[in-house]
Amino acid sequence: MERNSYPETLYKAPKIPDYSSFGERKRLSSPSLRQFFKIMKRWKVRPKDSRMLLGGITSQRFKQLSLKPGGRILSRDQLFRVTTIIAIHDSLRNLLPHGQANKWVQTSSRDRRFCGRTPLCAMVDGGILTLWELRRQLEARSTDSNETER
Repeated sequence: MERNSYPETLYKAPKIPDYSSFGERKRLSSPSLRQFFKIMKRWKVRPKDSRMLLGGITSQRFKQLSLKPGGRILSRDQLFRVTTIIAIHDSLRNLLPHGQANKWVQTSSRDRRFCGRTPLCAMVDGGILTLWELRRQLEARSTDSNETER
């Protein structure tokens, strides 16, 4: 039986971070948190909603993270949430003009995914699964629009 071989590719997939590794979480937590809080400010997200996006953390823990993100180490779940929100933000910036990208999350939508609510409400209410699904959909659209431009 002959084995099929695939041609070599120049594409090198980025290494997927291992969020179960303490060292990896330590390395990624501070810069990811700083970016998360910048995004929350741009999107004009209330602290209560920001806390829910982080997994429903207490206001005391939220205050600790927001005042001094350096040196903080997020849980696997929190780091996944934060990096997913960063990816959503990046996709929106690729898809929409700068001002629109930041307003999009606060704008009511007729899209059936959001049921007349804002994307932010859907992300807060739907939790991690909604965040992931929204990221996946926006990245797919972002990739499609980049392919069209070429």
